[in-house]
Amino acid sequence: MTLPNVIPKLIITIILALLLHELVPVLIFMGSFLVLRGFAYGRHLKSDLLCTILTIFVFVGVPYVIGTGISEVYRLLLSLIFVIIISIFAPADTVKNPITSKSLRKKLKRRAIGLSLILSLLQIVSNNYFGTIILIAMALAALLLMPYERRENYERKNV
Repeated sequence: MTLPNVIPKLIITIILALLLHELVPVLIFMGSFLVLRGFAYGRHLKSDLLCTILTIFVFVGVPYVIGTGISEVYRLLLSLIFVIIISIFAPADTVKNPITSKSLRKKLKRRAIGLSLILSLLQIVSNNYFGTIILIAMALAALLLMPYERRENYERKNV
């Protein structure tokens, strides 16, 4: 994903968030997801248009429809599950974004795990609404890491 592809998505998302008076929750969701995704990698859509539509729908829609949130006990349990998923599957390279360096793979894994632990702590100390937003961002990032079919490991294949 290149910067020219990301900027229009971010602008449209922020404008919609402003129109719906949901800027802070949308920024929290986007920030949590994008930072974690930056280290964990994961699946991408094949079409940039579909990616734009889905990104805007999810980034604006999730905070808009979330309600009051999930209780702390459930958030804690779910965040532990997501940390485990992230620690198992991150980083998840793709054909378009292979990770061919063993040292980079280890570095990304450590950062993804560390960031998921930080997000877990943040979601626990936040109120239910913002904690749930962070938790759903973690869930989405974890979901995009999980293989639906046998995953190629480009490091082993190309090194």
